Parts: sequence; C-alpha cells; structure tokens
Amino acid sequence: PQTAENGAEGEGNAVPLLQPNTIGFEELVNRGGGQSENAAGSQRNLDYALKLTATSVPEYLQCAICNNVVRDAMILPWDPEGRTTCESCIRDSLTQNGFRCPLTGQEGVSPDDLLPNHALRKAAEQFIKGVMEKMEEIEKQQVDDYDENPSADTKNGAAALDGE
Repeated sequence: PQTAENGAEGEGNAVPLLQPNTIGFEELVNRGGGQSENAAGSQRNLDYALKLTATSVPEYLQCAICNNVVRDAMILPWDPEGRTTCESCIRDSLTQNGFRCPLTGQEGVSPDDLLPNHALRKAAEQFIKGVMEKMEEIEKQQVDDYDENPSADTKNGAAALDGE
C-alpha cells in the first residue's frame, strides 16, 4: 500500500494513505444513487428533461389536479369521467376540503375509497424513464459535440431551453 511517508510500498512505520473508491463512486452516481429523492427536486428535473427533449406529457398520464405526470396514480371510483390523480394530490385535497372531491364536487367521499391504478403507475414510470434516458443522450451528444469543437457556439442548447 501507498504510505504518507514514502508514497510507495511500505517501508518502516509509515501510515497508509486512504484512497477514494472512484470507480464505485462513479457507478453510484451513474445509477442515480447517493441523492435524496424528493418530489419537488425530481419534478424540476423532469420539467427540465421535458423541455430539453421537447416532449409533452400525454393527457392520460397527467394528474387531474396538478396536471403533472401522475405520481402514485389513484382511481377515483366516484368519478363518472374516470379521472386519475396523484395520491398525494387527492388525499390533500380531500382533507383540506372537508372530504369534498375537488373534481366532481361530491360530498362525503373518503380517502379510503381510493384505488391504486397500478397499470398507470407503471406507464408513468416508463414514460419518465424514457424521457430521462432521452435527456441523457442529448446531454452526452452536447458534450461530445463540444469536445470535438470547443470553439463552436454552445448557446444553441441553452437557447432551446429558454424557448429562443
């Protein structure tokens, strides 16, 4: 092992140097690990990815309350239109409005009546995964393009995000 005293294989009573596990760290970062995953941060990342990839969220994947990609999709069994919402959106709305549905106006509905929409949850996860992969490809291409020609105008990618 490398030591603080001589920088080479151990001689004498030298203290070994600790080496960072750079390969393990890079793998962790590439998997998206080591980051706390909060809803607001992930929504901002998704908003960025949607803009960068020029992708719109299909209507069937949108929460009927917040209009974002549905998170933990729930079916409202009392809704004749069959709309789906994020679990947190509908539960918060019901408790804040005295158990009156914000979509139908129906009184006395219980959060216990909500049903998880497993199929839509999987579809939303796949949609988000696809958008994020597409974003990573675009960002990698931007880096590759810059590496090939660092003097080129690099404002094009930023302009696309700003809507210019």
